[in-house]
Amino acid sequence: MRDYRKFQAPSSNGFNNKYLFLILGIFFIFAGLTLKVLSLGLPWFALAINWIAKCTIILGIACIIPTIWRLFATNRDIKNQNSNYNLSSLYSSAFTERLYEMNLYENDTYNSNKVRFPKIKITNSGFKLSAIGKLRKQLLDDDTIGDFNSFLALNNAKCAIQSAYYRDGYVHYIVRQAIDKDRLHF
Repeated sequence: MRDYRKFQAPSSNGFNNKYLFLILGIFFIFAGLTLKVLSLGLPWFALAINWIAKCTIILGIACIIPTIWRLFATNRDIKNQNSNYNLSSLYSSAFTERLYEMNLYENDTYNSNKVRFPKIKITNSGFKLSAIGKLRKQLLDDDTIGDFNSFLALNNAKCAIQSAYYRDGYVHYIVRQAIDKDRLHF
């Protein structure tokens, strides 16, 4: 089993490629339905247009399926978490972008357009990230833990990282209640 997640490297123009297949799928389905309506008005060319319309609709459905599959896989990961804290934001694309901004990725050895991010697993005491390549020291750094704490605070996780340690190829982050829960309010 792989200990990393492989993604397309973010582009400099800001376009998110993960919605490309969804957009193409909707376009192809719309074009196929338009061709179906057109075939009714042209009886001498109706069979050819009808066949092209069916192929276009099938292509549109084939483009939408990977997006739906990724959505279900993400929801399955969120439902399978065994944590006392709401850490679902760690599975979001915003966290992946944050990892990219913090240079917590490795370039893929087989494809120069892809990068490898650490695999995330939610545990009872917090979460753990796989220490791929030479990221172990950087994942245990205090600045990285501070950045993760700020990400959790911005995403209303109401928890903070108390400590971190390395074991079995993963950097484990022990999470506790956020400091605002510890303060007395009068």
